[in-house]
This record gives sequence, structure tokens and C-alpha cells, in this order.
Amino acid sequence: MGLHGGRTLALVPSRRKRNADRLADTASVDTRKNGFHQHIPGRQAVKIETTPLKRCNVIKLEGRFDSNTAPAMQEALKASMDSGVYRLVIDMSGVEYFSSAAIRVLIMAFKECRRWNRGDVRLAAVPERIAQVLDLAGILSFIQTYPDTTLAVGSY
Repeated sequence: MGLHGGRTLALVPSRRKRNADRLADTASVDTRKNGFHQHIPGRQAVKIETTPLKRCNVIKLEGRFDSNTAPAMQEALKASMDSGVYRLVIDMSGVEYFSSAAIRVLIMAFKECRRWNRGDVRLAAVPERIAQVLDLAGILSFIQTYPDTTLAVGSY
């Protein structure tokens, strides 16, 4: 007789736990010369590519940027600034979601670039829905936006 009135308990992980373990096995970070690709279990992959140009660095963001993926964005922005490049163009054409955590990272990068007049942050190809969020947060009043990456790079 088992502990629970004649029933024996199977020590099999729940379906949710098995699915989480299976997804965790597929998580990957692929570092490349121009950036990295990070897969967050259960979510669409986040892609961040940094392209160094003569005038500035272009950082292309793709995917959903929330509290789980904002640190990856912060690492990419910090890597550009640590290499001495403070003129940044952030191409947001592939961004589907931009949370308050991502907005905080954007503001921190803006402050760091503007410190001692070293550089600036420009946003390019911001989707309408994301632009509304940034406008409500008051970001668009101090960060310049451009309809495409070429115009943003040309503004430097």
C-alpha cells in the first residue's frame, strides 16, 4: 500500500515541465562577427546585428524585446560604446514588441552616448505601433527618428 491510500504516485514530470525542458535544449546563442542571434525558449527568436560603418554603427533589431530579451539588446549597445563608437543608428524595422524594459535600455544608451557630447542615438524605420508606444513614453521628443536607415546614417 502506498502513501496515498493505496495509490502509488508516478514520478513523471508534468507535460509543462517536459515541454519546457525540450525547449530549453533548443536555446542557443550564436555569436557572429556582426552581432548575435539569441533564441528564448517559447518565444520568437531575437536577432541583433551590428554593422560598423564609417560614420556610425547600425544596430538592426528583430523580434520581441521584453524583460527577458532587453539584456541582449543592452549587451549589443554596450559593445558598440565600449569599442569607442557613440554614434548609433538603431534599425527597428523588424521589431514586433518593445516593452518598458527595452525602453529603459534605449534611454540608458542615449544618456551614455550623449554624455560629454560624444555622440547620439537615432532610430530608423520604427513601426507605427512601436512609435506610438515611444511617443506615449515621451521618448520621441528627444531621440530623432527617420523613415529608413540610409537617412538616419546620413544625418551624422
